Amino acid sequence: MMLRSQADKMSDVVYRRCKYVIEEISRVEVACEVLLQDDLVTFGQKMYETHDGLQNEYEVSCEELDFLVDITRQDDKSSIAKWSITRSFSPMASGKYNFVD
Repeated sequence: MMLRSQADKMSDVVYRRCKYVIEEISRVEVACEVLLQDDLVTFGQKMYETHDGLQNEYEVSCEELDFLVDITRQDDKSSIAKWSITRSFSPMASGKYNFVD
């Protein structure tokens, strides 16, 4: 990874955040592919990976969100799919975008 060769030129926080962004680009590409294949379980797993990165590498999660994610992790696979749909479309709840209808 090209980023690794530049790690000594940045702080640990900046390195982890850059690493997260690079990994997220790949994760989004995979998530789009599996979503088009109606593979909601894998899509949900990608959403969990995104949350884990935001929580641990980018450090922008909060206690309440972590709690909700942890609850969904304890449920069955259908809840993973529900979580992924809810999480992915929640920013659009403002009505600006409508991906449901």
